[in-house]
Amino acid sequence: MAMRSAIRDARERSLDERRNAYLVALRMQRLDIQRLEYQQGKELGKLEEVERTWPKGERVRMSIESKIAIEAFGSTVARDNRRRAVAAYVAQDLGEMRSTYDEFLAVVRMELGTAALDS
Repeated sequence: MAMRSAIRDARERSLDERRNAYLVALRMQRLDIQRLEYQQGKELGKLEEVERTWPKGERVRMSIESKIAIEAFGSTVARDNRRRAVAAYVAQDLGEMRSTYDEFLAVVRMELGTAALDS
């Protein structure tokens, strides 16, 4: 009985860590998309506002946290998506960045059981 409780508790902690990892990754991907949209649309005022809210040091910290958390707690699909998202960001490929974000959001909803909330 105590063993089952310990296993259940460990599983719940892991699920919480996965949820937190996924939220950080989604936030980071969304922020990268928003910044690139503003850069490409020459919306410098909006870009400056985003960069004041999320300074470069904070974005770098979030990126590192996202990488570590997804590597530690993410599924294989989530880890693959993160690699694709980073490659799209490096290439400044807005279409691929949006695509990987949408795909990851679907994965998050499925893995965390929130997909049922869409109906």
